[in-house]
Amino acid sequence: MKKVKTRKPRANRRTRAERKARDGAPTPGTTPERRPPVEEAEESREAVYIRFGEPPEGGASRNLLTRAYEGGVSCYRGWRMGAGGSASYVIDIPGELSILDLLGQATGAVRFMQEGRPVYVLEGGEEVGKGGDGEPVVVGAEPRLLSPFARLDLPAW
Repeated sequence: MKKVKTRKPRANRRTRAERKARDGAPTPGTTPERRPPVEEAEESREAVYIRFGEPPEGGASRNLLTRAYEGGVSCYRGWRMGAGGSASYVIDIPGELSILDLLGQATGAVRFMQEGRPVYVLEGGEEVGKGGDGEPVVVGAEPRLLSPFARLDLPAW
């Protein structure tokens, strides 16, 4: 039987996890502390509606599954954080939606971003109902095209 030598750890030697923890990096089994963007600037946030793609000419979106017209323009609820040229936006997809509506809205937002659709902020207007994925449907809103360089975040669930 062969004897295996084991090295005794030196008293002053730190493990990789201890070094990472000391440097502030997350270690296995822990998650970094992160405040959602909405909470970071709560005092300077403003509720807005966010739309991917140009609003339809007739003023009514179509449900992609049923192909039926909705009662207005479908969009996402969101927040404008800050003001002026330094404003950023956060899409607000409520976590209390049904799992199907939650998945529909979240995958839709990611898909629209990947497609490179232009992003509009719908200013003013009135929410008159819900679309096929539980998203707000708005009438009477004025669309304003966002810069392609504007910061747009997803919810930090």
